[in-house]
Amino acid sequence: MSLTIGGVRLRIDFTFLVFSAMLFLLRDSRTAFAFLTVCLVHESAHAAVLRLVGGRLSEIIFLGMGIRMIPQRNKLLSAKRELAVLLAGPAANLVLFAAFSLKDSGNYFAFLNLCAALFNLLPYSFLDGGAALNLLFGFMRYSSPVLAAVRLLPVLFAVYAVIEYGNPFFIPLFVSIFYFLSEFR
Repeated sequence: MSLTIGGVRLRIDFTFLVFSAMLFLLRDSRTAFAFLTVCLVHESAHAAVLRLVGGRLSEIIFLGMGIRMIPQRNKLLSAKRELAVLLAGPAANLVLFAAFSLKDSGNYFAFLNLCAALFNLLPYSFLDGGAALNLLFGFMRYSSPVLAAVRLLPVLFAVYAVIEYGNPFFIPLFVSIFYFLSEFR
């Protein structure tokens, strides 16, 4: 399903609908809406900074494993500006984490923002952290055993979390395995 709004093509993949349904089935609706709000804040920060540095969005794709924003490539951004766009999403989540943590130390919304920031800074090429690493050190993408080991760490942490805490960590385990394996495409 797709439509165009203001020159930006919006596309919703079936996997996004499946993921959203799973989220609402496995969690209460308040948590699901908080999670979707955190994602919206994250992606809106990318879009806002892209606009501030002179870029424009071409397409937004909602997928089961995240939201992919594709800028127009008719005007190339400098590496510094592109890095600012990449880090804007995690930065927005960290700002909200700090703001909501000061207000209430047990705030679940703050925790979700911290998780979103840290997750998106992981070194997978489909995420902000991996894209930033590729932008800065493009040669490392395929050749570095250190980078491969770093990319394996989230999978190992997720396996540990499933063993230690059970059901709530199956989704992070599946996501981390998916992203790890996608690096070998």
